[in-house]
Amino acid sequence: MVVPLADADREHVFGGKAVSLGAAVRAGLTVPPGVAIAAPLVDAIAEGDRAALAALLDSPHLPDARLAVRSSAVGEDSGEASFAGQHATKLNVRRPQLQPAVG
Repeated sequence: MVVPLADADREHVFGGKAVSLGAAVRAGLTVPPGVAIAAPLVDAIAEGDRAALAALLDSPHLPDARLAVRSSAVGEDSGEASFAGQHATKLNVRRPQLQPAVG
């Protein structure tokens, strides 16, 4: 599931950063456009599931522009620990084209 940031409202699905940005959008604050990708879809893509990758790339919410990609793990921050910034942020990421399966 890929949703506009304004629709990211469940931390256990989208992670804290996306939910916080979604709350800012809903409050009328100026936030750059973006999308949130549900953790199960991210997991499936990481496991090499081509159908999951196709679902991401075919999402009507994913823009064709270059993207800034930032991770936000579900449960990333708590009262006992913070992992913010531990994962890389990638800038100017182009939307890849899905390649046909070989064989």
